[in-house]
Amino acid sequence: MMLAIMMFMGKVSGAHFNPAISRAVAARDDVPWRCVPAYIVVRLVGAVGAALTLRWVISLSASYGSNHPAHGASSGAEVSMEALLMLGLVSAIIATASEAQNIGVFGALSVGA
Repeated sequence: MMLAIMMFMGKVSGAHFNPAISRAVAARDDVPWRCVPAYIVVRLVGAVGAALTLRWVISLSASYGSNHPAHGASSGAEVSMEALLMLGLVSAIIATASEAQNIGVFGALSVGA
């Protein structure tokens, strides 16, 4: 899904679908810092709207499609895994899809993969 969204929305919005990505591209001066709070607020509004739409349309409970930590995992392990996965995502985007290293649709392919 990320691959498809990046390919059709990348030119319009920069495809910053994660607050960490917005902060990372702002740190590289690809996006002005003044835009970052708006990206985050709009993203949160969209996420809540999507969740409410799913609940209304197909009556999903909150547990379907949500992420849950492994049974018995510590909070430290959960935060560490999230940080490691986010580092990989940010690195892939900065290395391939930022203005400095833009490789076109192949950036979307690498990030989607």
